[in-house]
Amino acid sequence: MDELPELQRRVVVTLSDGREFHARRIIVVGADGEDCWAWATADEGEPLQPECWDDGVCWASNADGVPSMPVMAWREIETQNI
Repeated sequence: MDELPELQRRVVVTLSDGREFHARRIIVVGADGEDCWAWATADEGEPLQPECWDDGVCWASNADGVPSMPVMAWREIETQNI
């Protein structure tokens, strides 16, 4: 898909290691103090989220100073009433 989903819209993301789980795009404050968007788990305590997703968020630079495992693809969920 070329276009990103709307902010807060629940979708399925696929990580570089093949894991899939529900996530949303959210607004965060970047290292430069500017607002930007990031992928975040849709459900608190998502068991499939990698440890490098600090606080359930995929960061360009996480608490360890390295990038979080990236989202490689996303797709709509067939039913949005989840």
